[in-house]
Amino acid sequence: MGGYKVAPGEIEAVVREADEVAECAVVAVSDENGLDQAVAYAVPVPGADPSVVRKAILALLRTRLAAFKRPARVEVIDVLPTTSTGKLARNRLRESAGREAVVDR
Repeated sequence: MGGYKVAPGEIEAVVREADEVAECAVVAVSDENGLDQAVAYAVPVPGADPSVVRKAILALLRTRLAAFKRPARVEVIDVLPTTSTGKLARNRLRESAGREAVVDR
């Protein structure tokens, strides 16, 4: 079986282009078939409407990335989880992403 390798940083760069995105992270999560799917998490700037931010991100992803590079889901959250040393806790994002399987593409 073949697949495409997509760097999370490439997706994150596009998500950061949205005006009201303060922070973002992309993680890979295995779907029900055992295939890795990208899930993008974005933190809006204070006062931004999360639904508007999500729509803006989805529009950017559709225009700036090929379909196979787009994340399976885009989640807008209040804060990205961090470790005790202040680094991004991608494992916690993966755990939360694995709980739901909604596709946005």
